[in-house]
Amino acid sequence: MIISSRDGLVDVKETINNVVALAEAFRPVEDVRVSAAGSKNKPKIELVLSGDRLRPDELNLFLSSVQDIPADVMILADTSSVTPF
Repeated sequence: MIISSRDGLVDVKETINNVVALAEAFRPVEDVRVSAAGSKNKPKIELVLSGDRLRPDELNLFLSSVQDIPADVMILADTSSVTPF
């Protein structure tokens, strides 16, 4: 799928693959959720990574590596290891 944004045309599949590849440099990706990102005409990509949370230095490096990608990227907490009440 290709969408138009203020940055030009965005190939959503390629964008998702690029974000996942960058994330997998830090942790295996357990889940990827994609939705529209409001009026910005770019995808919202939410990632669930396995293992420990990213350290602050890892998170900063990841966020700086995706800042020029035409997507809103968020890392969600892995709730599979959380014990329910």
